[in-house]
Amino acid sequence: MSGPNLEGREGLVYVGIALATVGACTSGLGMNLMKASNRLEMDRPIQKRYRFIVGVSLATFVNTSLDCVAFALTPLVIVAPIGGITIVASVLLARFGLAGEYEYVSWEQWVAILAVVGGVALIDVFGPHPEPVLNTTTVLEHFHNEAFLAYETITAVVVVITYSGIWLGKLGGQNLETTVASAMTAGMCSGITMTMMKVMATCVGAWILHGSLPFVFTEFWVALATLMIVAVVLVHLLNVCISSANLALSTPLYQVCVILFTVVAACAFYQEADVATRSELFVFLLGVFAVLAGLGVLIYNREVSGQKLLPKEDKEAAIAKAPDAPAPDESTVEVTAVIDPELDPEVDIDPEL
Repeated sequence: MSGPNLEGREGLVYVGIALATVGACTSGLGMNLMKASNRLEMDRPIQKRYRFIVGVSLATFVNTSLDCVAFALTPLVIVAPIGGITIVASVLLARFGLAGEYEYVSWEQWVAILAVVGGVALIDVFGPHPEPVLNTTTVLEHFHNEAFLAYETITAVVVVITYSGIWLGKLGGQNLETTVASAMTAGMCSGITMTMMKVMATCVGAWILHGSLPFVFTEFWVALATLMIVAVVLVHLLNVCISSANLALSTPLYQVCVILFTVVAACAFYQEADVATRSELFVFLLGVFAVLAGLGVLIYNREVSGQKLLPKEDKEAAIAKAPDAPAPDESTVEVTAVIDPELDPEVDIDPEL
């Protein structure tokens, strides 16, 4: 089986960027539908919770399918920060109530949205754009890169230290040390899982286009086993991170670590940063910083002011339109009067009072 040769077509990188962006927006819509279902459809059976069913489908199946194609065509250092658009899309959709629920967006969130979108634009324009290589042998050879071996070794050491701290009782529970340690360790593990997912996507693309089966390569099975094992550790560490602090702290910290360490792992495995000039790398890192900063502010403000679904003016208008509360029973109301005799000397004060 053979197919068209896609290698050497740099324009396909932009196709992958577009697919990753659509996938991020799709995931944001799915998250909004799932959240709206929890508020508006809880009284219905699961088969009639249409917002939930559509939301799960968009956030999982559709988004994952688009990401798999994007992974095969686009450098991972670009795909990882695009994931921040999911939060942006979720906030914007909630702002206009398109998923069935309205949320007020503060000016800090608008600034954060602009920072994320601007950062992603800088990453897409100035980030490394190597030509997509859908070749199983070439991709699996990256397993022997010293930089990635060093990253895997450091990650393994950090995982052992983190779990040793949990086993010895130094970590665990609700404290800042546990949140920071679990978020950083989970972020390092996410760098490996995202890299292995790109390897799998590249191998599938090479099989579809060129008919080259990856099953004869030992590195393929190593990648698959690594993906499965590290994914289990990642899920557990994510649960530890979330349960150790409120979402206003744990969620942005985890998201920042995932994006940061995924970029580091991708540079170590694929050496994608080597094709960019120093000036391009500087602007690229500036874009990554803008995405991380905007994402942190966006999630923090959303979690802190999650109950503020209406702006202050709308709240006051709603209160003014509300029916008057029933008058209290006069028989149960005690009225206490305090009279200053100096202000009214003609009033006699009973000393028993």
